Amino acid sequence: MSVKKLVFYPYKIWRNTMSRRDRRHAKQEVKKFTPNKKNALDPKIIAVLGALAVIFFVGTMLIQRG
Repeated sequence: MSVKKLVFYPYKIWRNTMSRRDRRHAKQEVKKFTPNKKNALDPKIIAVLGALAVIFFVGTMLIQRG
């Protein structure tokens, strides 16, 4: 069985079927999927998106009361 197939199984199922080495390697594989700071969104972009969301929300509320 390949390690990649077992990575997403519930812990209790695959804990008893995998060797310690396979568990360690599976854990390392999962860590590779975590996003790095380089890939994270710029805080300025997040602020702009948040402002747009607030403007959109307030605009729709005003239109409904209209």
